[in-house]
Amino acid sequence: MALFAKDEGDTISAWDAIPRKPYRCLECNALLNLRKSKRKFPHFYHVFRATSCRLYRKSEKHFLIQYEIQKRLPQGEAVLEKSFPVIGRIADVVWEKKKIIFEIQRSFISEKEVEERTFEYQSLGYALVWI
Repeated sequence: MALFAKDEGDTISAWDAIPRKPYRCLECNALLNLRKSKRKFPHFYHVFRATSCRLYRKSEKHFLIQYEIQKRLPQGEAVLEKSFPVIGRIADVVWEKKKIIFEIQRSFISEKEVEERTFEYQSLGYALVWI
């Protein structure tokens, strides 16, 4: 599940996306479709299974935590699912003004991965907060 996708080079949110239009995953570039229903908030899903894609594995609860963080920061200062192509990462929540990244971790992650991700974001001048 993803909240944002590529739309001809730009990033689009699921709320602004057009049904039945093809989109691409921000992380793995795979084909995405839009899903809008009354029971869940709008989101993109991979047309074909993409188990190696990190965005594919994110749950609705993960996104709700992202929105809660965004809501608690000054309006307009937090960016969700921001891509950092230079390090091949997509941050959960970025507070640009303060150069802080919030990473939500709801599943197992190795100590090595935590260290690598922290180092990579720090190399770009960001502090990293794990939740």
